[in-house]
Amino acid sequence: HKYINFNTKDQKYLAEIFSVYKTTPSNVILPNEFNSIIELQDTIDSWKKSSIYDFQTDVTTSDKLLTLYTCDNNTTYRILVHAKLIPIN
Repeated sequence: HKYINFNTKDQKYLAEIFSVYKTTPSNVILPNEFNSIIELQDTIDSWKKSSIYDFQTDVTTSDKLLTLYTCDNNTTYRILVHAKLIPIN
């Protein structure tokens, strides 16, 4: 599935997944601040390139992004899911 329902106390969102991949804990880099739009775009491109599936989702630097981070069946790897948030009225 390509979508996740995500709700805050103030807003409901549809989170459209654009990347999912497995990595080791030492390789996880989750920046939440960027020095430039170019750095943010490079990070988005890197996440999309790492994905095990091409979701064909357009993502821009103006999108609000959500990252989910969890372990897999053992403690060796981590699974990361990146999505863009689409407000639902």
